Amino acid sequence: GVQGIWTGAVLKNNVNIYPFFEKRFKCIDDKCKRTKEYLIRCFRKEANFSFVAKLIDVATGEVVYSKEHKGGRYGRYCLDSGYVISSESLLQQAKNQAISNFLRDIAPYKTTYSVKIKEKIEEVAGEDKETFKNSLRWLESKDLNKACDIWEKLLEKYPNNITLLYNLGVCYETKSNLKDAYSFYKKAYNLLSKPDEDVINALKRVENLLKKQYLLKKVFKR
Repeated sequence: GVQGIWTGAVLKNNVNIYPFFEKRFKCIDDKCKRTKEYLIRCFRKEANFSFVAKLIDVATGEVVYSKEHKGGRYGRYCLDSGYVISSESLLQQAKNQAISNFLRDIAPYKTTYSVKIKEKIEEVAGEDKETFKNSLRWLESKDLNKACDIWEKLLEKYPNNITLLYNLGVCYETKSNLKDAYSFYKKAYNLLSKPDEDVINALKRVENLLKKQYLLKKVFKR
């Protein structure tokens, strides 16, 4: 059963029309050696639609989600184009875009993305560096689980190694264990002494996925 109530309000729902002129040329003799310039009236239409959606937890009255979603489309045509761009059609496209953005924000959807594995490791003993290097060979055999097992064992020896923490975050993310993935990414992030795009992007990605899971649990019983 539903545990939350969605409310919303439309903020923008309009089409603006901006007239302008474009140059045209026409022949003034049979062989078109001479031309005459003239202006044709044209129009640019801009459709804008936006709404704010709110999710209220019925048990507590807490607003657990509140965000504005926008959509915009534009088109242009001239009186000699042979067609007219419908304001209604543009506005519907803008609405569809805003609604699509909303749905992508609150619900899981099928997508494909690549996640980088760190292949270099620092601050470990020589023999352990070789063990790490050998673990990467399991990836060539498409056996991530075996590589993950090796990284788990190395982490016991080097609990604050950023490479191991990040790679294990990848392990748990690929298993859809987002909470543990977040824990590894977060610890790696907290240990950074300088920006690391892999760690930062991974943390943001999993944070967004966890937020979506939280919102869905607020709407539907677990």
